[in-house]
Amino acid sequence: MGTWAIPQTDEAVNRLEQLMASPVSASGAADALYPLVGDDTLFDMIGMAAESDPGADVRPLVAITLDEWANWMSDARFARPWEDGCRERVRALAQGYRGTTIEDLVMRVMVPDTAEGARAAYALLTGKLEAAPQFDVAATDVPGVYAVRETGSGSLSRLEVVFGVIAEADPSMAEALLEAHFPDAGSAPAP
Repeated sequence: MGTWAIPQTDEAVNRLEQLMASPVSASGAADALYPLVGDDTLFDMIGMAAESDPGADVRPLVAITLDEWANWMSDARFARPWEDGCRERVRALAQGYRGTTIEDLVMRVMVPDTAEGARAAYALLTGKLEAAPQFDVAATDVPGVYAVRETGSGSLSRLEVVFGVIAEADPSMAEALLEAHFPDAGSAPAP
């Protein structure tokens, strides 16, 4: 997997905001998004949507990628820093698609788009089947994305349903994510 373009500059975010203001068809998404949100996983999802319905609006799929970058990854994970205010604007772009059924866009997902589906997939993919009942799972504001908290260790991860990709929350982001997705869980353990 690879990433070649992240909207971290004011100019790139302005262009992305303009693009995301209207539906983005699956058939034209690659050309429009390539210089702004370049990510293999995203383009694989867009390809699946284009096979199913070339006119499908793929903005919810873009939101899945933007959410991971803006909400779950620390600044240290990026080759270049975010320009002032850009990360917050990208976070805002990832919102607004709640209620979208991702499976309707891509026609098949690796993980059932339910809290129980996310819990079972997380347990299977991490090899922690016996601990599954101890996982707290919450749907995020981004369709097809779940937050999974291991109650024993306090580990917090993100799971997207299209490919079943799991990304552990960066420790520097864990406190804010825990508060956002599990407000009654208390604070995250020290790294």
